[in-house]
Amino acid sequence: MMAVAEARAGHPKSVAREERTMAIVGKFLTDIESE
Repeated sequence: MMAVAEARAGHPKSVAREERTMAIVGKFLTDIESE
């Protein structure tokens, strides 16, 4: 979590990529649970 805070402070592009990755992972997990 600290790495996220540091990225948020100085690397907006890194944060955007991380949030997009988390969204993909979340969708993937949701798809697994729905089967």
